[in-house]
Parts: sequence; C-alpha cells; structure tokens
Amino acid sequence: IKRTSAPTKITTSLYGHNDIKLSWSKVADADGYYIYYKKSTSDTWSVAINTKATEYKFANLSSDTKYDFKVKTYKIKNNEILPGNSKIVSCKTAINLSAPTTLKVNLENNTSAVLNWSKVSGAAKYKIYYKKSTSSDYTYKSITSGLSYKFSGLASGTKYIFKIVPCTNMSGSYVSDDSYKTVSVTTKPNAVSNLKATLYGHDDINLSWVKVAGADGYYIYYKKSTSKTWSSAEAVTNCEYKIKDLADNIKYDFKVESYKKDGSTILKGSEKTTSCYTTRNLSSPSKVTATLYGYDDVKLSWSKVTYAKAYKIYYKTSFAKSYSYKGTTTKNYMNFANLSDGVKYYFKVVPCTYVNKTYFADDSYKTSSIYTLKKISTPKAAKYSSGKVKISWTNISGESGYQISQSTSKSKTKIVSTYKTTSGKSKTIKATKGKTSYYKVRAYKTVNGKKIYGAWSSV
Repeated sequence: IKRTSAPTKITTSLYGHNDIKLSWSKVADADGYYIYYKKSTSDTWSVAINTKATEYKFANLSSDTKYDFKVKTYKIKNNEILPGNSKIVSCKTAINLSAPTTLKVNLENNTSAVLNWSKVSGAAKYKIYYKKSTSSDYTYKSITSGLSYKFSGLASGTKYIFKIVPCTNMSGSYVSDDSYKTVSVTTKPNAVSNLKATLYGHDDINLSWVKVAGADGYYIYYKKSTSKTWSSAEAVTNCEYKIKDLADNIKYDFKVESYKKDGSTILKGSEKTTSCYTTRNLSSPSKVTATLYGYDDVKLSWSKVTYAKAYKIYYKTSFAKSYSYKGTTTKNYMNFANLSDGVKYYFKVVPCTYVNKTYFADDSYKTSSIYTLKKISTPKAAKYSSGKVKISWTNISGESGYQISQSTSKSKTKIVSTYKTTSGKSKTIKATKGKTSYYKVRAYKTVNGKKIYGAWSSV
C-alpha cells in the first residue's frame, strides 16, 4: 500500500513571544495528521496530537528556545490507521522581555500628552495602546523604536490609560511580549464658551455659558473691575449662576473656570472672563396719585424720579394676592379704562434704568389706591310725612356724594337732590300728593372740582 505523502509546505510563525502557530498545506489523500514537537536539543518527541485541521497553535512554550515540529499524515483503511510520510520544521521563541521600569505621561494641553518610558534590554521596538477609562478594550496606536510618543487629538476632560508593550524582532516580525507597563492621565476640561453677564435687576447679574464636555463643574469668581482680588462665589454643576445685591452703578468682572475631578485632584480648565455694569439705585416716586376720570376709569400719575428712564406699572384689586403687569412707559402717567365698578384698586409704580436696550426695574416703588364707583342697588322709597318721602340706599365706598332722581316716568331722569356725603344712606325729599313718582340714585366723585358720576340705579 502506498504511503500518504507529507505536506508540501509547512510554516511557523510567532503570535506571542513564546507562542508558535504551525500551519501546512492540505494533503489530498490524507485523512488526518499527527503533530509532534520537541526542543531542538532533545531527542524525544512529544506524544502525537491528532487533528484533521491544517494548523495548530502551541502556547506558553519556553522563551528564547528553538523547537522542532513534525507533521505526519495518515490514512484510514478498513478501520486501520496507516501512517504516511512526515515533514519537520523548526522555529525559535522570542526572549522573555521585562516591562519598562518607568513610564511617565505629561500633558501638553487639553488634548495632547507625551509618553516617556525606560529602555527594555533586548526590545527592538515598543507597541503603544490606549483607551478611555470607561472602555474595556485597548486600541492599538503605533509601534516605535524610540522611548517617547506624543498623543494628539485626545478628548478634553477625559481619563485615558496608556500601555507600552516591548517587542522582539523575529526575522523581521515584531512580536509582543506578555509584559507591559501602563499609566493613566486625565486631560483638563476646555474653557467655557459663550460666557454672558446680563442684568436681571439693577444690582443683580445672571451669568450663563455653554456646557463643557467632560467637565464635572465650574468655579465662579467675581470682583469690582477696580480691584485686583477675586472673590469666590461657589462651585456649580449647571451652566448658570445668579449674583445678587452687588454695589450700584459699578463695573464688575466675572470669571468662570471649568474643572474635572481625578480622584482627590481637581483639574481646572482655562478661565474665561467677562464684565458687566450694575445700574443706579433709583428712589421711588415721591408721589403717586390715582384719580377717576370716569366711574370705572382711573388715571394714574406720579412724580418723576431722577435718572429713571421709564416706569413699570402694576395693578391689582383688593382681593387679589399679587399684582398684574400693565405696561412700561416713559411718561409719568397711565390710564386704566373700563375697570370693574365698585372695586378698590391698588397701583404700583416702579422706576427703571435702561441698559442694553432693556428696562430694568428698581427695587424701590410707590403705591396708590382708589375705588371705582359702584352702581347702587335699587333704592327704597317710604312715606316720611305729609308731602315728603324718605329715599334709602346702600352706601358705597369711594364716593363724594349722591344724586337722586324723581320722575313721574320710569324712563325719564329729573335730578331733585345732590347730597354731598361719604356716609349717608338716605335723604328726605318733597313729593306731590296724588301722583306716582319713580326714584333712582347714583353716586358721584369730585375730582379736581369736577364731578364724576356712577351709573344710575334701577328704578
């Protein structure tokens, strides 16, 4: 029986410094292969390894040692294994390298770092790997024969781990050793961008900026522009901060620094600064007056305030909890038309400064109040004495007096009495015997010598 031929080609390659991959060409008439190996200095082959594949990996061999490998074919006939021919090849493992004794990393800026390490005896080159601390796998970066390497394009505010692996040169192939050295560093966060300081009160300033990727927070500082010493506000994690009750009419400088925590170390990014003026502290109007110009119409007027550029006006009823905003005016008066009748209204005048095309309300203000005239409920008429009747009504607030109409027609009005009083609730007037008369009452308010009349009551 003809023996099966040996593989025509067998190759070896290192895939680790002491790990060898053996591969061979397929033999067409072979049913399998026996694999043997031994140290070249030994006369004894290992126990046969049976495989039908055309490659086999040997791991954890002795370092810096030459090995012989034999591939022998076989054929199976009638359940009998018939050995074939064999072929032998040799390969040497690499020396066992040590890790670099020192590995240092120095940050050049927020996005670049330089690695430096000590020379390893026997190493021809060094493979460089890196990863973010949040990643499980390293990424291969480069191979070099030098003892330093510069990383560029790193992410700011991020922790990185770098790994240096020494390599041997095995027939032009650089084989990594199992030993390696690692070092970690956290890049500083970038400076904040679009930092703005804006007034939201005459002496209150709001700082805002764009979030910095990788930053854990921000330190806030401020000072008067004439001062050399910064005051620390506090550390914040959001992108906005309000500083209240600063000095009036002063230019202030503001500084924001991003920071990143690396264990107990705080890494600060570059600082960013901006400036802003506070405005004058305005006084309140010395006088605010609310007067009726119709029974449910109010004119609000006030004295001018020095340095005020405008006035914000608010109002509310006596039963409301908070004021409603009416509007802003550069004049010293404002009209309120068609208010609810018979209601007490409060008005508030707040002087404003003008900065960056915006009116800022001062903390000071002045208030005034007034009643609108209420339509009186239907009065009562009762005989008082011969030729006289007593007209009674419900007294209202805010009036100067009342007018009484007596007419023989429900649809007509004939004023027979003007009663100046703020507390009166009845009036006795003359009546014609034998005639039916109809009575109605209205309130009035005297404003600057002019009477403002409310609506007539029902008859």
